[in-house]
This record gives sequence, C-alpha cells and structure tokens, in this order.
Amino acid sequence: MAIRLSYAGLHTRALAEGHQAVGLWRRLAALNPDAYLPLLADSLNNHANRLTEVGQWGEAVPVSEEAVRLRRELVVLNPDAYLPDLAVSVNNYALRLAEVGRRAEALPVNQEAVRLFGELAALNREAYLPNVAVSLSNQAVLLGEVGRRGEAVSVGEEAVRLYRELAQLNREAHLPGLASSLNNYALRLAEVGRRAEAVPVGEEAVRLYGELAALNRDAYLPARCLAGAGRAGGRGGPGR
Repeated sequence: MAIRLSYAGLHTRALAEGHQAVGLWRRLAALNPDAYLPLLADSLNNHANRLTEVGQWGEAVPVSEEAVRLRRELVVLNPDAYLPDLAVSVNNYALRLAEVGRRAEALPVNQEAVRLFGELAALNREAYLPNVAVSLSNQAVLLGEVGRRGEAVSVGEEAVRLYRELAQLNREAHLPGLASSLNNYALRLAEVGRRAEAVPVGEEAVRLYGELAALNRDAYLPARCLAGAGRAGGRGGPGR
C-alpha cells in the first residue's frame, strides 16, 4: 500500500502506511526472525525512501542504515539470495547520507555499492549494468563534492560509457540516465579546467534533455534548463 500510494504521488499517506508496516514487521521478526527479517529489511528500505519523498532526510538516514545492517546479516546466511538487496540498500544509504551533507561518509558507502553491483553484473550483465552505471554517476558527483576532481572525471567518463552502451540496447529506458551522466561529466570536466572538452559534452546533454522534454515537458524541462545553465541535477538510484 505504501509503495502504491507513493507511485500515485500521495507521499504523506504513503509515509504513514510505511511506518505502520515497519512496526508490524518488527513484531513478526521478533517472534520469527528466520521468516520475517527479510521482510522487515525490505520495509525499512522502502520506509527510508518514503521519508525522503516528504523531505524528512535526517530521519531517513538511520532507517536506511538499519536496512543495510539487516541485509548484511542476511547476506552472511545466503549471499545468492540477498546480495542484490544489500547492493540496493547500500546504494540508497549513500544517497541518504549525501542528502544530509555527509558526503565524506557517503563516498565509501557508494564505492561499496559500485563494487557489489559490479559483482552482480559479472554474473548477469543485462540485469545489473544499469545499477552500476547509476552508482558510478553518483560516485562522480560525490568525488567532485569532496574535492577529488581528477578522480571524478574518470568515474564520470566511465558512467557515460556504460549509459551509451545501455542506450544502444534500450534508448527509451536509458536516455534519461545518459543525459544526466553527460551533464554531470561536463561539470566534472569544467571543474578541472578542461572547459573546451566540457562544452560539446554539455551540449549533447542539453540536446538529449530537449528530446526528453518534447516527450514529457513537466518531467524533463527543468533538467534541460539546469543543463543549459551548466548546473547539476539530482542523484539517482535503485528504488527498492
């Protein structure tokens, strides 16, 4: 119910339902951890996302951190079953830390997410390469924000390369990610003084956002304006 309400844009109601769900799963997990701990972890991860949707970023951090802790316990018991969920929770926790300005803490968490998604992509490239790409794009932003600009350029370039590969396979699904990664890469190039190289990259980002805005003006016109002004958009990540 919380997830469905969120999809419908009813974020305050979604938050209330999510809070109730966490409480119920806690009671069940206390009685039977083997059966219900995975569902409590899922619910916590989702609840952190709902808190973020209503701007309660500080409250979302410990909830997301608990989801990571529980999923680490589950991975020890069954890596094949729970590693994908752990990777998602770690990625989301990095986003939550960055949202409250704890970027130096967020960076190693993000790096772990990239590593975990990389392991998963080695087993199933089609399923997990999008997660690698978005985590790398987020990492480039974080590196830039903590002053490691040279590293940010290399990581941003790799994110663009992966998104180009994905867009060739499914342009409709991955064009937004490609546009965002190009915009972020242009900013990273500019930060290290490579402005001449940044210009065509930024222009491509603006052009792609123009294509997207033609299809969905409300969703993508703000991003096109930010890209045209040489400013970054938001971070992205897996939602579950």
